[in-house]
Amino acid sequence: ALSGEAKLRDLAAAAGLTPEEAFDTPVPWSYKDLATALRGLTSTGVAAVAVAHAGRAEVEAAYTRALEPFRRSDGGYEIGATFRCWITRA
Repeated sequence: ALSGEAKLRDLAAAAGLTPEEAFDTPVPWSYKDLATALRGLTSTGVAAVAVAHAGRAEVEAAYTRALEPFRRSDGGYEIGATFRCWITRA
C-alpha cells in the first residue's frame, strides 16, 4: 500500500520533498541454509506476533513449507524480491 506512486508522492510532499524519479530494483533474499532462513524470517515483528499466537514450532513449520519452492541445489534459499526506490530533492 505504501509503494504506489500516488502514496509515494504524498509522503514526499508531506516531508517537504519534491519527487524526481521512481524505480524498482531487484534485491533477492539469500540464505545459506534453512536454519539461517528461519532465523531471519522469524526475526520480524509480524513473525513475533505469529509465534505468540501459534507457537514457534508452528510458525517455523509454515515457513519451512513456504520456503521449499525457493530451495537451491546447494541447500540454500533464494527468494526474489523487488524494492521500490524514489529519488526526491529538498
